Amino acid sequence: MAKKKKVGFNFFRVMTQVEAGTYRRLDLRGVLEHYRQEYARDIPERQKIVYEYNGEQARLTGITVDMNGLYHIWFERLVNYQLPVITTLHGESEFIEIEESEFIGREVSALYDPDQSIMMIQRNRDSLGPSAIDQVLNTLVNNTEAASNCSLIAIEDQEASRRGFTQSKYRKISIKVKGRSARDLWTRITGDPNSDGVDNLEFTVGTDRRRDSEIEEDVSRRILQQYVENEDTSKLRIHGRDEEQSPVEPIDLLNQRLEVFTTLNYNDQQNFNPITIYQRMLDLYRGTGTITGAVHQIQRMR
Repeated sequence: MAKKKKVGFNFFRVMTQVEAGTYRRLDLRGVLEHYRQEYARDIPERQKIVYEYNGEQARLTGITVDMNGLYHIWFERLVNYQLPVITTLHGESEFIEIEESEFIGREVSALYDPDQSIMMIQRNRDSLGPSAIDQVLNTLVNNTEAASNCSLIAIEDQEASRRGFTQSKYRKISIKVKGRSARDLWTRITGDPNSDGVDNLEFTVGTDRRRDSEIEEDVSRRILQQYVENEDTSKLRIHGRDEEQSPVEPIDLLNQRLEVFTTLNYNDQQNFNPITIYQRMLDLYRGTGTITGAVHQIQRMR
């Protein structure tokens, strides 16, 4: 059986802060066109946008724009430690050796829609996260004097709470409460009426690894209802399936970023290059066939 990898994507509004607590849309077209044209000139690699983030080197690797005005921007985290080895099933391992000025690049892609001021960012724990990408965008914006700052503001999933209550199978429920609710729960668990010093309490209920295992549906929903309405609840997350054959999905009922997923086949390395990743992103963003694109879901939130 071919091994598969689930790849996630989050969405952000591209904004600029004009004063404390006040933001407006920021159009990055001029900024991106400036650097896209620079990159199209085949300038030497040493002149690409390179910056430091958390003590490591990272760079803006490339920018393209399609006929619909959607931008593909991809970045690389550049590492020169904990390098992989090359081997065969029964052969000796050979360490990869690189020069002092060489790095292993860990790629991550972003889709930018200037008409909607939306950026869709691939999640890749081996590469750069939204905070790092936010930093390089600020560098580009400042260099071109397009604005004084750039902020990527996460788009929340306004349907998360509803979806949390409509799962067909619940596999895990994680809850954290604070204040009086934490102290009352501590007393019920321990039987000790003295709960002084207890500020918060967190617990998780989960099933075993069998695919058909589940926490009883009615019980799960009663627990969710009890804690979603409690102002002392600071965490309420589940893992569940909305259909029998669908994958297990994590849902945060209190603070869920809008996210979508695609599945890639490990046996086809072409699935992991930026061009293929971006094509999947386009399908998820605009929609294809019977799948509603994320952009339409975001537009309904306004």
